[in-house]
Amino acid sequence: RLVGCYAYPFPTSPPPRFRLGSGLVGEAAKERKVITMRDIPDNYLSITSGLGEATPAQIVAVPCIYQEQVIGVMELASLEPFTTAQIHFITASMEFIASALNAAQIRTIIDALLIDTRHQTEDLLIQKEEQQQAVSELKQREADLLGREKRLREQQTKLDAKTAASKGSGSAVQGKMEASDAD
Repeated sequence: RLVGCYAYPFPTSPPPRFRLGSGLVGEAAKERKVITMRDIPDNYLSITSGLGEATPAQIVAVPCIYQEQVIGVMELASLEPFTTAQIHFITASMEFIASALNAAQIRTIIDALLIDTRHQTEDLLIQKEEQQQAVSELKQREADLLGREKRLREQQTKLDAKTAASKGSGSAVQGKMEASDAD
């Protein structure tokens, strides 16, 4: 897809995509070699500036190859035919350009991974806070339950004491009743 241009109006949406083997750019990518085009038709391409526009005399499509893989194609247009020295310079420069493009792609991937990692870290911090809140609530419930259990034991102890006391009173009363019956 087209990612940038100079002296050529960048399409607003969507940028054109290039198929392998289709058109000048696609053919340069497929063949992995420089392809030149002369005698450009008037309606094919225009080089534009603030002062006007003109049809180029020559177009050169140069593949950007990094570690045996085509990572892009640079298409250059000139109002004058390219000299052999210029084409040689462009071709020789493509190794450095391909390396820079690869570095930029890697940097973009690393930036995206860094953003993902930051989002994951934020999500984990939120989950940690939620878990800490849940643990805090569970500890509070445990403390409440332990307090209730303590109060219930105290009440049970008092109830047991009253029951024992009333049994003792009941035995004494029963003993008195039995003693008065015997009289």
